[in-house]
Formats: sequence, C-alpha cells, structure tokens
Amino acid sequence: MQPEIVNRTKAPSEKIYSKKAIWFGSFLGGPLSAGYFLASNFKSFGQQNRVRNTWMVAVVATAVLIAILYFLPDDINIPNSLIPLLTAAAAGYIADRTQGREIEAFAAAGGSFHKWWNTALISIGLAIALFVPLVTGAAIADSISAPAYTARAYGTTKNEITFDVKEMSVGEADALAAAFAETEFFNDKFTRYVLVEKSGSTYIIYLELIEGAVDNPAWMLALVKIKDEMTKLLPRHTFVFKIVDGGVENVLNTI
Repeated sequence: MQPEIVNRTKAPSEKIYSKKAIWFGSFLGGPLSAGYFLASNFKSFGQQNRVRNTWMVAVVATAVLIAILYFLPDDINIPNSLIPLLTAAAAGYIADRTQGREIEAFAAAGGSFHKWWNTALISIGLAIALFVPLVTGAAIADSISAPAYTARAYGTTKNEITFDVKEMSVGEADALAAAFAETEFFNDKFTRYVLVEKSGSTYIIYLELIEGAVDNPAWMLALVKIKDEMTKLLPRHTFVFKIVDGGVENVLNTI
C-alpha cells in the first residue's frame, strides 16, 4: 500500500502544502483558500477528479457563508475569530482525511513543501479578490436602495414637502401640496414642513407641530378634519398622519 501512495505523489521535486499550511491558509483566507490549497495538493497527487470537486465545494461553501453572514440578524453577535477557526478546523480535518497519507508519504520521499509566506500571500490575495467585489456590490446595492429625498416649496411662505423621488413623482408632490392648500394647512401665514413616505396607495405624512399641540384636543381634531378632506380631494389614496418630535423615529401620535 505504501508504494502506491508514493507513486500517486508523482515526483518529490514538486512542492505541496502541508496540513499545517492548509490550516493556516484557511484561517486567513476562508473556504476559498482552503479549496485552493486542497485542490493544489490533489493536482500534485494526480487526482484530477478531486480537484474539480474540491473547487465546487469551496465555491458553494463560500456562497453559503456569505449568505449566512448577510442574513444574520444584527442582534446576534459572533466573535470575530469564530468563523476563521471553524473554517481552519474543517479544512485541517478534510486535509487529514483525504490527503493525510499522501502528504506523509511525500515528505518521507524527500518532497518539499511551500513556504509559509507563499501560503499567506495566496490566502490574503484570494480574500482580497473576494472581498473587493462584495464590498463594491454592497455599496452599489445600498446606493440603489437608499432613499433619494428632495424638497419642494410652495406658496409665498415656502411651505415644504420632502419626499423620496424613488417612491413618488414631483407631480404627486404637487398634487399633495394643492390638497394641503385647499384644506388651508398650507397657507400664507405660517410655513409648514412635512415629510411624505409612500407605501402602495397610502401616503404617510410626518408633521412636526408646535410644542404642546399633540396634547391639545383642538389641534388633533383639526388634523382629523384635514385628513378627511385630503381623502376626499385625493380619493385614490389613503392617508396616515404621524405627529413627530425631532425626527421620524420619535412619533408622538398617529392619526
């Protein structure tokens, strides 16, 4: 059995990666690096079918790991070293189970191993090659999904509507302003500021009123009346009024 193993390693002059190097490289570079080192050894051993299978498993494992990290809830904290350690442990186990005897026979025959700096450079290079496209893609996705707020002013007092141009058009904002003017919420005495979000056919109107208005029944009754009038003026839409203090995250009342 021993001569057959030595024969599979081809020539001792060809360098391979030791089990410790595979562990170390997988810790630095993740599943993709583990796949590279294992596949490189399989190639040196003349096991071409395992080279292809190893790359397939490495790519799938990398994709699964990225998906898990992406969808992991923010309230779950994972130690920074846990995933690299698990990856390295798995790679070391696989190397021992699938290449252990070949690596030992190769060393016994006088074969040499790749230097540690080679392992480190390849691991870091593969990590960067994977990391840069992911970061770039995430940045592009964020820029596409991020709100694009703009504001339009109306009337002599510059009543203002702020809205996301990805959710609603300028024409819709103008129609809302006209309805607000019809109800006299937008007028020439005071400057009003509203933030509008759109969800389907529903307009969510964020208002910041004068201090104490939210506890004033007359103010709340007036807003209910304005909301009812807005619904009549724009019957294809429903309205939700949110009274806020200092920002949309601090809602005091909802009408």
